[in-house]
Amino acid sequence: MSGTTFETCFHPGGLELTKRLVQLSGIPAHAAIADLGCGEGIVCEFLHRNGFEPTGVDLSKHFINSNEIKFIQADFLDLPLISNSFDAVMMECVLSIQNDLSTGLSEARRILKQSGLLLLSDLYLHSDQDSDCNLITMNQYLEIIRKMGFQIIQWEDHTRELRDLIFKILWEQDSIEPCCFPNGQHGMKGSRNLGYFILIGRKNAHTYG
Repeated sequence: MSGTTFETCFHPGGLELTKRLVQLSGIPAHAAIADLGCGEGIVCEFLHRNGFEPTGVDLSKHFINSNEIKFIQADFLDLPLISNSFDAVMMECVLSIQNDLSTGLSEARRILKQSGLLLLSDLYLHSDQDSDCNLITMNQYLEIIRKMGFQIIQWEDHTRELRDLIFKILWEQDSIEPCCFPNGQHGMKGSRNLGYFILIGRKNAHTYG
C-alpha cells in the first residue's frame, strides 16, 4: 500500500488523536499506562518519550526494539497483568475489531487502579439503519461502557479525520481495501455512515453488571 500503512488506517489523524487523548485525560507524568492492542508499539514509544511508563500488549510479537518499554504478547481478553495496577488503559482502534466488547472492557477495568482512566479511540456508526457492518453506534458504545463500570467524562467526534484519511487512500490507490473496515467490511459501501471518536472514562467504585 503506497504511502498509507495499516496502522495509519486504523489511526485517523495519526498520533495527533493520541496526543489529544493524553492531553484531555490530564494523566500525570510517570503514570503506568497499558496500551492494549499496541501493534508494533508506536504509541508506547510516544508515551515513553513523554514521561509515562507504558506496557504494550498485543497478539503479535513484532514489537519495536526497545529496552525501556515492556511488551507482552497476549490476548487482551485474558490479560496476564495484575489487577488494580495501572493508572490508565489505552485502546485505540481495538474494540471495533473484536466480537466481545464486554470482556475486553471488563479486563481493562480489572487492571485499572481505583478511579483509573480508560482512553479509547475507534470507529462507530452514525446510524444502525440499513447497515450490514459489524460496527455499532455511539449510543451503543456508551451504553456498554457504562454497563461495564465506567463513568464517561469526555467524548469527542473526529469523523473529519476519518474522512480525510479515506480521501487520502482513494487518492493514492483508488481503493480503501483492505483496511478501514474491520471484520471484513471492505469497500466504499457504508463509508458515509462511519464516524470516529475519542473517549475518556473513569473506573467506577461500584459493582457493575
